[in-house]
Amino acid sequence: MVNPNLKVHDIYTKNIKVNDIERVSWTRLRLTAHSLAVEKGRWNRLGRGRLPMEERLCPCGLVQTEAHAIESCPLSLHLRNMYNITTVGELFARIEYNNVCAIIHKILAIYD
Repeated sequence: MVNPNLKVHDIYTKNIKVNDIERVSWTRLRLTAHSLAVEKGRWNRLGRGRLPMEERLCPCGLVQTEAHAIESCPLSLHLRNMYNITTVGELFARIEYNNVCAIIHKILAIYD
């Protein structure tokens, strides 16, 4: 969904000026190394194993995936409205990398 062609993005290979903290959020989302429930539920929970997907819930009560956090969660609605975000693919297709990294950083910060 985030990197369907498994390509190295220009942000890593070209001299593009991006805030490092925000770039890290971008990278974490691309690598599923973030702390959204969809990922945290995969971690071994003190010997109890993985959480089933239907138990990896967002504070809003729905299953918390990357798409949910970016596209439909009421907690990130204000950012979707502010930055005119419709889908994950559309967000990652934008070429103003500074803004995209900042948006992703703000969205992930909601759930930390």
